[in-house]
Amino acid sequence: MEPKNDVLGLLTQIDNMTCGLEKAQSEQEPVAWMYEIFGDTVLTTNQKKIDLVLANGKTVTPLYTAPPSKPWVSLTSEELASIVVEHAGFPTRQLAAIEAALRSKNT
Repeated sequence: MEPKNDVLGLLTQIDNMTCGLEKAQSEQEPVAWMYEIFGDTVLTTNQKKIDLVLANGKTVTPLYTAPPSKPWVSLTSEELASIVVEHAGFPTRQLAAIEAALRSKNT
């Protein structure tokens, strides 16, 4: 198999493995909620209490164990093709360049 096909096959595998990550991250559940009442800040983990607070028109802030992560940004077909052509015959260099390009887009 040609190096170009090896890289594209590897990228397809990576894409297949990561395609569900964005959905999972966006569905993260809050571990608690924060709201203000009579000038005091209240923290609670009770969902029923939050439903009542919301029903009374109060603003509620969900709290998470980690901040929601930004969505994954992939390389375009043109960017990928450019890297593959630029480093043709050197699969290790292709992978390093792809990794660097993805890192720069996602950090």
